[in-house]
Amino acid sequence: MRWNLPVALATLVLAACSAKVPVWSYDGGKDGSQNSTHDAIYVAPGGDGSINDFPPSGADGTIGDSGTQPNDGNTPQGDGGNDGGNVTPHDAQSGDGPDGIDGSPQIGDGGTTPCVPQCGSQICGFDPVCNSPCGQCQPNEICDVWGQCASCTPNCGSQTCGLEPACNTTCGTCQSSQTCGADGLCVASLPDTWVTRHSPVSTTLNDIWGSSASDIWAVGSGGGILHFDGKNWAKAASPTVNNLNSVWGTSKQNIWAVGSKGTIIHYNGTSWSDFSSPTSDTLLDIWGSSANNIWVAGAVTAPQGPALLQFNGSSWIQVAHGGSDSVHTIWGSSAADIWGLGVLGLIVHYDGTSWTQHVAPANGKPTWQDSWGSAANNIWAVGTVGTINYFDGSQWAVFPSGTQNELRGIWGASANDIWAVGKQGVILRYQGVKWAPFLSPTSDFLTAIWGSSSHNINGVGAFGRIMHYWK
Repeated sequence: MRWNLPVALATLVLAACSAKVPVWSYDGGKDGSQNSTHDAIYVAPGGDGSINDFPPSGADGTIGDSGTQPNDGNTPQGDGGNDGGNVTPHDAQSGDGPDGIDGSPQIGDGGTTPCVPQCGSQICGFDPVCNSPCGQCQPNEICDVWGQCASCTPNCGSQTCGLEPACNTTCGTCQSSQTCGADGLCVASLPDTWVTRHSPVSTTLNDIWGSSASDIWAVGSGGGILHFDGKNWAKAASPTVNNLNSVWGTSKQNIWAVGSKGTIIHYNGTSWSDFSSPTSDTLLDIWGSSANNIWVAGAVTAPQGPALLQFNGSSWIQVAHGGSDSVHTIWGSSAADIWGLGVLGLIVHYDGTSWTQHVAPANGKPTWQDSWGSAANNIWAVGTVGTINYFDGSQWAVFPSGTQNELRGIWGASANDIWAVGKQGVILRYQGVKWAPFLSPTSDFLTAIWGSSSHNINGVGAFGRIMHYWK
């Protein structure tokens, strides 16, 4: 049977209108008329462009449609405009807000109404809708998985302080002269001081560095190498008998040490071994920005003048630093911001491309021995006759130290907690204002200092001296 197309279409439209069922039609617009360019996709005749249909009194919209009102909804389920004439302001199923303001995809939310917690029978924990707290339990209770408070009996055992694990309640407090130890027992507070530790050697230790509090290395005279495992210091096998002056690494499996006669040795996590060196000159300090960019300072003389050594990831090469004399200490905030300081107040800087010499403060041209910084604008250097210089990001300046003793090592836990050590066992501390003397347990020459934190610091020096600061 053949259909008469106009008659068929008319029949379908009339049938749809009388049956009041959704059909595909151009029904949107302001009042359900069929001549608007902003029609809803799937509507009922005379409706307002929503599956939540209402009388044809409100402005409607469609996906991405602004209709005749601003800020229409962006989903076909939303009413848009002025809520399609509905008296309930939050009738959109998703995405729409009241009066056409887009909201969050919550049923009936509207986007402008705050989330209402639905704790139900919960009296603790968090509600499942808004993730808001439903209440708190008493100190002797815990919140179970159903959001109910249940009684809990603390089990402190031998604990006299701290929190017990079952009920998370306190087991007691310590006296003012005590602290709560990691085992939950009150112990006498240790004084804020340095103490000496047993050393397995009596020869001079020149430097110290670690990857953690339980992985610390010290190097010194005669190729001596010591290791601390968190409990004890012990000798480690060394591949050289030459003096070792500095140690530094990027991890516990990648550590370098340098010394006299151009000595360079490397630790791979298992053992130390010799590494080919491009010089026989004395090497004094080592620092790097990464495993493939490491610099060594020392009394190095290359054909082009005083030089440093640089490791490029595979080999060491000589690099002229542009200064008039040798560099004794090196430190940087990045691969493009490195400072070298040395003999007669020498200061040179590397910007990632080239080295240049900088003007040093007029402070007697000391020989710099060590340097450390917390940032590019907070760098310190120490040297002979108690000299301390500070770089603030623009220039180097003299900083009073209060001592005439040579300062050999410097290290800081932060910009406002820095230590320096030197001749006659001198120990200085900077806490953001000035350098002040700190009680030392020895009069031996202290050569280096390093810490894993502000409360766990180690120092080394002459005669195998090892010191420890723990608070």
